Amino acid sequence: MTGDWLTVKWIVLALLALSGVCALFALARLDGEAERRAKRISVFMLTAFFLAKLVRDVFENAGTTRAFYIFVGFVSVGAILALLSLLVRKAEEVSLKADG
Repeated sequence: MTGDWLTVKWIVLALLALSGVCALFALARLDGEAERRAKRISVFMLTAFFLAKLVRDVFENAGTTRAFYIFVGFVSVGAILALLSLLVRKAEEVSLKADG
């Protein structure tokens, strides 16, 4: 991958790193059903990442690899949003309990 696609690759890798950090933070902070959802989101995200790596190694086609990198980028954004919404809900619950 060269040129613009190298930039896309680095953006996707940054999104993957951010979603990994969000997943670790969510797993540390959440409990019960929210924790199970965070685990499912994390597993889905990791599966998409490994599928992208597998597609690159199996097909050895630049177009297919690029399409899957873009797919993984969208999955990462979705995972980040889903995990952040779980964390916000947890914060709201804690805030409501503190208010009484």
